[in-house]
Amino acid sequence: MGNVTVNAAANYIFFLLVIRLSRINLTFKLGYVTKITLTMDNAVCAKVATIILGHGSRSRGADTAIKRIAMEIGKIGCYATVQYAFLQFIPPTPAEVLEKCVQQKVDKIIIVPFFLQRGTHVMRDIPDIIKDAKKRYPSIEFVVTEIIGSHHKLAQLVRDLINEKI
Repeated sequence: MGNVTVNAAANYIFFLLVIRLSRINLTFKLGYVTKITLTMDNAVCAKVATIILGHGSRSRGADTAIKRIAMEIGKIGCYATVQYAFLQFIPPTPAEVLEKCVQQKVDKIIIVPFFLQRGTHVMRDIPDIIKDAKKRYPSIEFVVTEIIGSHHKLAQLVRDLINEKI
Protein backbone atom coordinates (compact mmCIF):
# COMPACT_ATOMS: atom_id res chain seq x y z
CA MET A 1 0.00 0.00 0.00
CA GLY A 2 2.85 2.37 0.66
CA ASN A 3 3.50 4.96 3.35
CA VAL A 4 1.37 7.66 4.88
CA THR A 5 3.44 10.41 6.46
CA VAL A 6 2.20 13.17 8.77
CA ASN A 7 4.55 15.96 9.88
CA ALA A 8 3.92 18.27 12.84
CA ALA A 9 6.02 20.50 15.12
CA ALA A 10 7.00 19.32 18.59
CA ASN A 11 9.38 20.67 21.24
CA TYR A 12 12.83 19.26 22.05
CA ILE A 13 11.70 15.72 22.73
CA PHE A 14 13.38 13.07 20.65
CA PHE A 15 12.52 9.46 20.67
CA LEU A 16 11.90 6.75 18.19
CA LEU A 17 9.31 4.12 18.78
CA VAL A 18 8.54 1.39 16.32
CA ILE A 19 5.52 -0.78 16.85
CA ARG A 20 5.17 -3.77 14.57
CA LEU A 21 1.71 -5.26 14.38
CA SER A 22 0.80 -8.05 12.00
CA ARG A 23 0.44 -5.79 8.97
CA ILE A 24 1.21 -2.29 10.20
CA ASN A 25 4.43 -0.55 11.13
CA LEU A 26 4.01 2.66 13.10
CA THR A 27 7.04 4.90 13.50
CA PHE A 28 6.85 7.86 15.85
CA LYS A 29 9.65 10.41 15.88
CA LEU A 30 9.07 13.36 18.20
CA GLY A 31 11.27 16.43 18.31
CA TYR A 32 11.19 19.52 16.16
CA VAL A 33 9.39 17.38 13.61
CA THR A 34 7.02 14.55 14.28
CA LYS A 35 6.85 11.92 11.63
CA ILE A 36 4.35 9.10 11.68
CA THR A 37 4.71 6.43 9.05
CA LEU A 38 2.12 3.74 8.49
CA THR A 39 3.32 0.92 6.31
CA MET A 40 1.18 -2.00 5.25
CA ASP A 41 3.05 -5.25 4.88
CA ASN A 42 2.94 -5.57 1.09
CA ALA A 43 4.11 -9.19 1.20
CA VAL A 44 0.91 -10.17 3.02
CA CYS A 45 -1.29 -7.89 0.91
CA ALA A 46 0.05 -9.21 -2.36
CA LYS A 47 -1.14 -12.71 -1.56
CA VAL A 48 -4.86 -12.02 -0.98
CA ALA A 49 -7.52 -11.35 -3.60
CA THR A 50 -11.11 -10.35 -2.90
CA ILE A 51 -14.17 -10.88 -5.07
CA ILE A 52 -17.47 -9.08 -4.43
CA LEU A 53 -19.99 -11.53 -5.90
CA GLY A 54 -23.43 -10.27 -6.87
CA HIS A 55 -26.50 -11.66 -8.55
CA GLY A 56 -26.47 -9.62 -11.75
CA SER A 57 -29.37 -8.01 -13.55
CA ARG A 58 -30.63 -7.30 -17.04
CA SER A 59 -31.35 -3.72 -15.98
CA ARG A 60 -28.83 -1.21 -17.26
CA GLY A 61 -26.77 0.28 -14.44
CA ALA A 62 -27.85 -2.27 -11.83
CA ASP A 63 -24.21 -3.26 -11.40
CA THR A 64 -23.08 0.23 -10.39
CA ALA A 65 -23.23 -0.31 -6.61
CA ILE A 66 -21.09 -3.43 -6.61
CA LYS A 67 -18.56 -1.88 -8.99
CA ARG A 68 -18.31 1.20 -6.75
CA ILE A 69 -17.93 -0.87 -3.60
CA ALA A 70 -15.22 -3.03 -5.16
CA MET A 71 -13.36 0.11 -6.24
CA GLU A 72 -13.62 1.64 -2.75
CA ILE A 73 -12.48 -1.58 -1.06
CA GLY A 74 -9.54 -1.65 -3.45
CA LYS A 75 -8.55 1.84 -2.31
CA ILE A 76 -8.88 1.26 1.44
CA GLY A 77 -8.05 -2.42 1.73
CA CYS A 78 -4.81 -4.28 1.61
CA TYR A 79 -5.33 -6.82 -1.17
CA ALA A 80 -3.52 -7.83 -4.34
CA THR A 81 -6.72 -7.21 -6.25
CA VAL A 82 -10.38 -6.50 -5.58
CA GLN A 83 -12.72 -7.73 -8.29
CA TYR A 84 -16.46 -8.01 -8.79
CA ALA A 85 -18.39 -10.76 -10.54
CA PHE A 86 -22.01 -11.63 -11.24
CA LEU A 87 -23.75 -14.98 -11.25
CA GLN A 88 -26.23 -14.10 -13.99
CA PHE A 89 -27.00 -11.82 -16.91
CA ILE A 90 -23.86 -9.64 -17.05
CA PRO A 91 -20.10 -10.09 -17.06
CA PRO A 92 -17.72 -10.72 -15.59
CA THR A 93 -18.52 -14.24 -14.48
CA PRO A 94 -17.03 -15.81 -11.35
CA ALA A 95 -14.87 -18.09 -13.54
CA GLU A 96 -13.43 -15.09 -15.41
CA VAL A 97 -12.65 -13.22 -12.23
CA LEU A 98 -11.18 -16.26 -10.48
CA GLU A 99 -8.79 -16.64 -13.41
CA LYS A 100 -7.76 -12.96 -13.07
CA CYS A 101 -7.07 -13.50 -9.38
CA VAL A 102 -5.05 -16.65 -10.02
CA GLN A 103 -2.93 -14.75 -12.54
CA GLN A 104 -2.03 -12.36 -9.70
CA LYS A 105 -0.32 -15.35 -8.01
CA VAL A 106 -2.35 -15.03 -4.83
CA ASP A 107 -2.42 -17.61 -2.04
CA LYS A 108 -5.93 -16.82 -0.90
CA ILE A 109 -9.16 -15.64 -2.53
CA ILE A 110 -11.91 -14.23 -0.34
CA ILE A 111 -15.39 -14.19 -1.86
CA VAL A 112 -17.98 -11.80 -0.41
CA PRO A 113 -21.52 -12.82 -1.44
CA PHE A 114 -23.37 -9.55 -1.96
CA PHE A 115 -26.75 -11.02 -1.05
CA LEU A 116 -29.31 -10.16 1.61
CA GLN A 117 -30.82 -13.64 1.95
CA ARG A 118 -29.69 -17.25 1.77
CA GLY A 119 -31.41 -18.29 -1.44
CA THR A 120 -30.42 -20.85 -4.05
CA HIS A 121 -27.42 -18.89 -5.26
CA VAL A 122 -25.95 -18.67 -1.76
CA MET A 123 -26.85 -22.19 -0.66
CA ARG A 124 -26.07 -24.09 -3.88
CA ASP A 125 -24.49 -22.07 -6.69
CA ILE A 126 -21.70 -20.33 -4.79
CA PRO A 127 -20.60 -23.53 -2.98
CA ASP A 128 -20.53 -25.30 -6.37
CA ILE A 129 -18.35 -22.53 -7.83
CA ILE A 130 -15.94 -22.81 -4.88
CA LYS A 131 -15.85 -26.61 -5.13
CA ASP A 132 -14.90 -26.38 -8.82
CA ALA A 133 -12.34 -23.64 -8.13
CA LYS A 134 -10.65 -25.76 -5.46
CA LYS A 135 -10.30 -28.58 -7.98
CA ARG A 136 -8.88 -26.25 -10.65
CA TYR A 137 -6.57 -24.36 -8.30
CA PRO A 138 -5.65 -26.71 -5.43
CA SER A 139 -2.78 -24.53 -4.20
CA ILE A 140 -5.08 -21.57 -3.48
CA GLU A 141 -7.15 -21.19 -0.32
CA PHE A 142 -10.75 -20.15 -0.98
CA VAL A 143 -12.80 -18.47 1.74
CA VAL A 144 -16.42 -17.35 1.53
CA THR A 145 -17.60 -14.70 3.97
CA GLU A 146 -21.10 -14.46 5.37
CA ILE A 147 -23.64 -12.79 3.14
CA ILE A 148 -24.04 -9.04 3.48
CA GLY A 149 -27.55 -9.56 4.86
CA SER A 150 -26.27 -11.40 7.92
CA HIS A 151 -23.90 -8.67 9.07
CA HIS A 152 -24.73 -7.08 12.44
CA LYS A 153 -24.26 -3.55 11.09
CA LEU A 154 -27.02 -3.94 8.51
CA ALA A 155 -29.67 -2.91 11.06
CA GLN A 156 -27.70 0.28 11.74
CA LEU A 157 -27.55 0.99 8.03
CA VAL A 158 -31.32 0.54 7.66
CA ARG A 159 -31.87 2.78 10.68
CA ASP A 160 -29.64 5.45 9.14
CA LEU A 161 -31.59 5.30 5.87
CA ILE A 162 -34.86 5.72 7.76
CA ASN A 163 -33.50 8.57 9.86
CA GLU A 164 -32.42 10.42 6.72
CA LYS A 165 -36.09 10.65 5.76
CA ILE A 166 -37.45 11.77 9.13
